[in-house]
Amino acid sequence: MKKISCGVLAALCLGSLINAQEWVSVKSQYYEILAPAGNADAVRIGKELDLRFEAYNGLFHFDPSLRRENLKVRLFTDKAAYDEYVGSRLGSTRDGAVYLHYSTPENRELVINRGNEERVFAHQAFVQFLRAFIANPPSWIREGAAVYFNGLKFNAERGVLDYEENLAWLDTVKKLNASLPGAEAVLLADKNGIPANFQAASWILVSFFLSGNRDNFRIFTDALMVLSPDESAEVNSDMARYRIGLFNDMVALNKAVSGYIASKKSFNELVNAGQKAYTEKNFNAAESSFKEALELKKDSYVPHYFLGLVSYELKAYDRAERYYQAALGLGAGRALVQYARGVNAAAAGKKAEARQYLRDAADASPAQYKARAEALIDKLK
Repeated sequence: MKKISCGVLAALCLGSLINAQEWVSVKSQYYEILAPAGNADAVRIGKELDLRFEAYNGLFHFDPSLRRENLKVRLFTDKAAYDEYVGSRLGSTRDGAVYLHYSTPENRELVINRGNEERVFAHQAFVQFLRAFIANPPSWIREGAAVYFNGLKFNAERGVLDYEENLAWLDTVKKLNASLPGAEAVLLADKNGIPANFQAASWILVSFFLSGNRDNFRIFTDALMVLSPDESAEVNSDMARYRIGLFNDMVALNKAVSGYIASKKSFNELVNAGQKAYTEKNFNAAESSFKEALELKKDSYVPHYFLGLVSYELKAYDRAERYYQAALGLGAGRALVQYARGVNAAAAGKKAEARQYLRDAADASPAQYKARAEALIDKLK
């Protein structure tokens, strides 16, 4: 009798477990989602992925008819089963979601651990899309464009994708400054080796090309046109580098990218600039900075709160109240906001509302606000 190794036995057992699970197939326009029977998320995931596919292809313009089959997605709702499945293929698991790429297209699939995928799902979904058409793209396009498109968020209520520029790497890029890898090192990373801080450098290069400058946009799209579906990443990198070099030498490109980095303001920079202007009583400048910060992070209470303060100083009390309400709804400290609302309502002549807000502030944080709130309430009698 032949002996079976522990590894083979484990794989056989896993295969039996996976096969024992009842899977159902749900097809969307571009995807086939395999999900446990009774799972209600497959249709929603399919809709989101279709929207992402079309958003990606709005830039890349691949021919979907070149895909003979829908892109495959496997949806797990049990983390242990997900870990076992991914581990059997990679030798280790990956948090949340991972795209498994094989030389045979029919074996490729995006594997999702439903409920834990939010942080990496968008990134892996883009990689699946790109490698469905260009099996071995230049790494800088794969990583840089993935970060760029991570700004797409699915709005389940409206069934649409909302875009908020992903600037997660901007502070890092600014801090690295001169030590950031240059364009040549990024463009030829697959050939010469991946440099340090590669993902940050890849993102800023893609962001630069897609920043709205018509000439820069053409450089990027021309580089896409020379990529081959069947060549290696090294060859595709060489081809893209050659095409980009016809527009710019690397010294000029590095200079242009550096200027672009200097021109972009991160959320933190805008908030700091707004606070400085507010302290200096330059309220119009403060308002402008906080509004720019709000555009970058609409779900942050910070710019809403400060715009409330600025609106109060500009005697726009109704507007200040709206900003304070938004800040409170987004998680700002209750005592902080209610005290500001009380001061604002008092200035607007709404004494009853002011007293209520001030009492709320005192109750929420007696140590910080009780004395101040009671002193102001006494003045409103």
